[in-house]
Amino acid sequence: MSLAAYHTLPMYAAYYGLEEPPFNVTPDPRFLYLNDSYQEALAALSYGIEARKGFISLIGEAGTGKTTLLRRLLDSLPANVKSVLLLNPTVSFDEILEYILIELGIPTDAAAKLERLHRLNEFLIEHARSGGNVALLIDEAQDLDPKVLEELRLLSNLETAREKILQIVLAGQPELDAKLADPALRQLRQRITLHVRLHPLSTDDVGAYVRTRLERAGAREAELFTPPAVERVAIVTRGIPRIVNVVCDAALLTAFATGAKQVTPTVVEEVWRDYAPPGDAIEPLALAATASGAPAERIVPLAVAAAVDLVAAGGVAAIEPAGPAPVAEPALPVVPEAPVAAAPADVPALPAIATNAVAPGVAVAAPEPKPAGRHTLSIPTAATLIGVLAVALYAVSIVQQDDVPQLPVAIDAPRAEAAAEEAPAPVVPRAPVVPHEDPISTEDAANLVEQFRVAYQTRDVDGLVKLFADDASENGTQGTDAIGAAYRRTFGTLEDLRYSLPSVSIAPHGSTTEVRAPFVISYREADGRRREVRGEAEWQLARRDGRAVIAALNYRIEPES
Repeated sequence: MSLAAYHTLPMYAAYYGLEEPPFNVTPDPRFLYLNDSYQEALAALSYGIEARKGFISLIGEAGTGKTTLLRRLLDSLPANVKSVLLLNPTVSFDEILEYILIELGIPTDAAAKLERLHRLNEFLIEHARSGGNVALLIDEAQDLDPKVLEELRLLSNLETAREKILQIVLAGQPELDAKLADPALRQLRQRITLHVRLHPLSTDDVGAYVRTRLERAGAREAELFTPPAVERVAIVTRGIPRIVNVVCDAALLTAFATGAKQVTPTVVEEVWRDYAPPGDAIEPLALAATASGAPAERIVPLAVAAAVDLVAAGGVAAIEPAGPAPVAEPALPVVPEAPVAAAPADVPALPAIATNAVAPGVAVAAPEPKPAGRHTLSIPTAATLIGVLAVALYAVSIVQQDDVPQLPVAIDAPRAEAAAEEAPAPVVPRAPVVPHEDPISTEDAANLVEQFRVAYQTRDVDGLVKLFADDASENGTQGTDAIGAAYRRTFGTLEDLRYSLPSVSIAPHGSTTEVRAPFVISYREADGRRREVRGEAEWQLARRDGRAVIAALNYRIEPES
């Protein structure tokens, strides 16, 4: 079933008892799913505007819901805040200025640029005197020309001696961060007082996201998607809400066409084969992260896992295709693995991170061993499984070259010997690459701080300690042993701990990176009383042996808390 068959959409809505399509890709704020991350982002944006912080950035991958969040923000702003939403920033600054004036009801009458700036300034001052505020929200800001960004910085100079009278939100993809890192725009970056970041949904969040949209569309059955189907959706979409919408919409259409009452993993696989870009029809190893803070693990795709299971069970021996099978690639020699340092098993997974890049030191989840047996298969099925198996083994060989442990696969001995005779001469293993201390990217810094937040909230002392350098300090406490002991004492009497970072400011300084963020920690003491602590934290991040770690952490607690 092709994804393009949207003309049957009204029929599937009625078939499943839906009052409206649940998975439209339009930015409808009614369907916004607010998990902790999105709630914090919305609160930070609202705070930045109402507190007159000037420039605010909102960074998120394509499809993570930035536009929908901006529309919800517009709906939630107080009546005294006049807002302008710019959705197409691929224009000149003069055109942006004219658009702002039109949206605010300020006459332009073909006035010169200087005159229009003067009229805007007068309006902003007058509106501020009456207790009002003005917010300019620019979506897809990564497409802004650097010259336009610089003129927007000058526009922010329209202010009084006490406060900013124009608040500017720059919402864009990670490319916006890279653009703002240009030294020519350092003055603008210094003026961004709040850095808000959206992450992809975790596996658990994808399930809640799907249920929320179905309920808001009037679904009478909460489980239109089986739990395994939701898990598969989370893996293939990598938690990107827009892709979740497209896949779920097509899955409902496909299930409707077959008369099924529920969407199963098989339906999701069929839809993904239609949707996936070339070369990605079979999902590569993906990182499944859980919102509960459990460690992430590599998940073998369903088709690859089935092929590996079949080989492990001895089923390949029962496949007897007529004639020799064509060989598309020469057999890859087995290169002895170098020792690999195990990944920290108890560092909690990031709550909204999913990637198809295989990271060094991450263990691959192998299938449970099954009893040996022989399976009688048809020739088409056998050919399909051979193709899938070839892809699986090739992927595993690539993983080995990146120092990831090999999947344990049992191969029939005679076939292995035959393959060895036909294999080319062994390739000499490459010399190990000596890691160099690269600067910490903004994304790496944000991820490390998020790991800290999750480990703290789950009271995972071992996970916290592994995020620090051996010689790290925390508010005067030196070394990881002392830091770990301090955390154990702190967590000993606390229950129901919650740790939030409403906003994060990241500033690279050569080989180190400084991260500042206000924090809110709430907890319940042993006597049942709930308490809250507020303050500001500052992380100094650096690389040690190629790994981004916390070199120093200092924080101050607000006296009133």
